[in-house]
Amino acid sequence: MHEDIEKWIMEFLSVPNPAFNGLPPCPYAKQVWLNDRVKVIDIGSNVDLYITTMIQDCMQNWPENTDVVMLVTDPELFSCKQLDEMCITASNEDYVLLWDHPNDKEEVDGEDLNQGKYALTFIQPRRELEAARKTLEEQGYYKNFKKDYKTKLKESK
Repeated sequence: MHEDIEKWIMEFLSVPNPAFNGLPPCPYAKQVWLNDRVKVIDIGSNVDLYITTMIQDCMQNWPENTDVVMLVTDPELFSCKQLDEMCITASNEDYVLLWDHPNDKEEVDGEDLNQGKYALTFIQPRRELEAARKTLEEQGYYKNFKKDYKTKLKESK
């Protein structure tokens, strides 16, 4: 699992791409990964209540020296809609939750952003993410995003 995620980060998320105005799909992913500031938690098959509990625990006891917590599980254990509902229910004003399910395709200008193998939930401090988004906006990063996808990201809980 760790190798699959690292490969996705290094070989896709960190590679400059015209769909993102020449920036990588996730310009900060490589650096936080290499600096060991991503905490990856394999939640296995303990999905429903457990994922919500894990999200709440991470937000209440944020791991030191961590920029992103990534919860990873088998996507066959729940639907995209269930993941959406769990993350929306667990959200709060201090942290942004983003999620990636292989059956919920995320595309920007024809580029498929999904990791593809796992269901992922990303938890990030809101203040840092919003500052990064502002910088990216100024660099034209979002210019090829469809309006509804851009709105969804900006309103992420």
